[in-house]
Amino acid sequence: MLIDLHTKLQSLREEHHFSQKIVASRINCSVSLISSYETGERYPSLVNLVALSYLYHVSTDYLLGKTDNPRETDFSTLIDINGLNEGQIKAVQLIITDMKKANRLAEKNSRKSDI
Repeated sequence: MLIDLHTKLQSLREEHHFSQKIVASRINCSVSLISSYETGERYPSLVNLVALSYLYHVSTDYLLGKTDNPRETDFSTLIDINGLNEGQIKAVQLIITDMKKANRLAEKNSRKSDI
């Protein structure tokens, strides 16, 4: 939940060995605003939340407490899965994962052929 957002933001900053000044500079805001996020006084705007997720390489779902996995995204917010059962949803997720792997492999092979 959002209750843990301030703790996650501070932990992620420390894991990346960033100062509040560096984070503020990277997402184009003030140090005091970063401090207020980390103390729980304020919540990031949507723009800053997305910028922080990119900076720390985590999903916004993770920051917002929708998942405990920093890299996992709730697919239901990206594609319409209404009417699908749990098995069908997992199959869609597997197809997407396989397609990403295939694209990475194709890109890697393409780079090799460019050499």
